[in-house]
Amino acid sequence: MKKFELTTLPYAADAPEPVTSKRTIGFHHGKHLLSYVNILNKCIVFLFCCLWAVSAFSQEQEPQEQQKKIRRLGCYVAQPPKEQKWCRRFVLQTRMDFDFQHHEDTALCGASAPNTSSFQGKHLNFIMEGDLTSTLSYSYRQRINIANINFSQTFFQATDWLHLDWHFADRFYLSAGKEVVAIGAWEYDVAPIDMYFCSEFYNNVNCFEMGFSLHYADDYNHLQLQLCNSPYVEKPLQNLYAVNLMWSGNFNWFRTIYSTNLIGYEPDKFMHYIVLGHKLDFLFWSFYVDVMNRTALNDYTLFRDYSVMAEFKWRPVVSRFSLFVKGGYDENSLSGIYLMDGNPRPVSPDIYVAPGFAAAYAGVGGEFFPWSADDQVRLHAYVAARHDASWCVECSAGLTWRLNPVNVTNVLKN
Repeated sequence: MKKFELTTLPYAADAPEPVTSKRTIGFHHGKHLLSYVNILNKCIVFLFCCLWAVSAFSQEQEPQEQQKKIRRLGCYVAQPPKEQKWCRRFVLQTRMDFDFQHHEDTALCGASAPNTSSFQGKHLNFIMEGDLTSTLSYSYRQRINIANINFSQTFFQATDWLHLDWHFADRFYLSAGKEVVAIGAWEYDVAPIDMYFCSEFYNNVNCFEMGFSLHYADDYNHLQLQLCNSPYVEKPLQNLYAVNLMWSGNFNWFRTIYSTNLIGYEPDKFMHYIVLGHKLDFLFWSFYVDVMNRTALNDYTLFRDYSVMAEFKWRPVVSRFSLFVKGGYDENSLSGIYLMDGNPRPVSPDIYVAPGFAAAYAGVGGEFFPWSADDQVRLHAYVAARHDASWCVECSAGLTWRLNPVNVTNVLKN
């Protein structure tokens, strides 16, 4: 790399005398200017090293893997895989925690005592992904220990997603089956097994419904147009649907998940969501801010029913630990009822952040990967506080582990 060098004076050092002495010229040229040149060379070397590190880190993953990082709840690929495998991924995963909670007001929190604690097994699920033909692929995630819709306790209702993807063109594909409801925001994007504490909206929303989607995906953008059952469904055959348009952008250090959603809550009546998720992801740290506005389409309001979520996370590239700080606020100030056709109706039909509700939450935590820098085994701990009508403080520590039988089989074969 070519370096800058100190230029020689176009005149003798004693030429400006007696106005400026030879000693002063030597001091300013031989010391001050020389130090500036050396600092400039060091800055260039530092900048070159940073650019090299960013380039090396971004090239560790193939474009297909970069697309998967955009969306974790819905596993999809931008193009048909080059190598066809009936099972490209098969993962068993579970999480167990010890939780301690302190409640300021047990009546308001619905707690049996001011201080409660227990060991809990929170998640047990498996994931399968593979190819049926050169243009058909599938993705499947099953939660063994929970049903996510209250009107049915069948095994299929505990299926998070099970959909086929038909790659009919270079950058276009159709998906059909049970899918992630295409709502934006980075908090919503986190898989439940990786969520420690969250907003009121995330805690209540039904994320998975039957439907189909048209996708466009390249190395930088993913557009999804989806028609599915409304997440407001409480029983079958309610004539409730949702139309969702979502854009995920991946521009190296800046990434987005935006969506606009029409969510049916009664026949021919819709909630409108506008969701803007922004994320900065650079070297050892990441930071996201999500803003979500919810309103009835026939009585439009802004920031009367909304949520704001943010998280800062620090994790060195090859480190076995990470630290995070997270917080958020949910509010629905649209309280009360009105009469429609002689029947009482709530001013706000939002069932995820109830009318008159307001709550703030914040917490800090950390993760440690004792055996490797990947996430096969993870220890975690956090402390979080939440305030709505009263305070609730939660402390938790736990273990998450993931087993990939496909990788285990390959290791045994070798």
